[in-house]
Amino acid sequence: MKHNRTGLLGHIQQAIPSLLLVSMVFIIFSMTYNVKRIQETAQVLDHACLIRSATQRLAKLAIADRDDPKQEYFLDSILSQAVRGTGSGPVRLPNPEYIELLLQLRENWEEIKAELALARRVPHEQTRILELSEEYYHLADNTVNAIESHMQQCIRRIHRLETCSILLTIAIVFLLLKQSVEAVRLARYNRELRQKAYMDLHTGLPNKSRCEEVFTGQEPLTTPTCCIMFDLNNLKEINDTLGHVAGDAMILNFAQILRASIPEEYFVGRYGGDEFVAILHNTSPEQVQRILCGIQTDVEAFNRLGGNLHLSYACGYALSDDSGCCLTALLERADHYMYTNKRKIKHAHCCEAHGKEKAPAP
Repeated sequence: MKHNRTGLLGHIQQAIPSLLLVSMVFIIFSMTYNVKRIQETAQVLDHACLIRSATQRLAKLAIADRDDPKQEYFLDSILSQAVRGTGSGPVRLPNPEYIELLLQLRENWEEIKAELALARRVPHEQTRILELSEEYYHLADNTVNAIESHMQQCIRRIHRLETCSILLTIAIVFLLLKQSVEAVRLARYNRELRQKAYMDLHTGLPNKSRCEEVFTGQEPLTTPTCCIMFDLNNLKEINDTLGHVAGDAMILNFAQILRASIPEEYFVGRYGGDEFVAILHNTSPEQVQRILCGIQTDVEAFNRLGGNLHLSYACGYALSDDSGCCLTALLERADHYMYTNKRKIKHAHCCEAHGKEKAPAP
């Protein structure tokens, strides 16, 4: 059950960005729609005010016996278009109160037109133009109020949408910050994993995988470069006689000597169980010899203080030349020279041991 809840929570967290994005898109379209509604409502309001004032003017002209058929035709056209919501006139707002008032205006306008036609034949004192125009004015005023109320509703909706958009923006910014922090943490975690994947946990040096990665390049070396291979002697005998703890200590101490004796800018890695490699870029034969002498001095100092643990190693190095060799070829040459040195050391030890066996007793 706990696993199911955790999985559901993970799905919800993954869905949150999509939900926020969809919500923001919906709010943007809603705000655009309501802004358009406000523009349309403003147009309707202008026409309603025009109808209200123009009808009053028409009634006053009729009372003054000054007929204006063009104005009457103009008002009749606007009202017809407003009721139908077609043509170049105002749109028909989706407001029941406005629609009802508009229909009443239309009926009242038909009565006014009939009275205007009557006024052309008889004196205006015998018509109801003044009474109908006043009724029409109040009706038009109520229509304007209904339009303004509808506009206020649209404005309030936009304000609510603005509040929601602000909250959504804050949520999106917070989510982006959270994702950025997680991305940085994930990058750091991946970097740490990569370091661990390429680090020998026992010595702290780059491991065999990292060494092999370094030597995969086949690009010709353009600067003087030296590759040095080291191999500890008698590690198996140490493990057999003093135990693997002593063998591990031997490896660790030799790794520390190498890292301390070789300048920090040069690569030093553990190539195998008891093999180490160093790469020295922009170096010279004299500098290589100074480094090797420093390593030998540090090993001898350790052996004087190391008790039963005695370090012995073989090494071989190869310097790049002008033939454009690559690191891989340099490693093969250094490895060859290292094994040659190892055989010489082993042969010397055998001769020394053999000489001691034949030496007469004192």
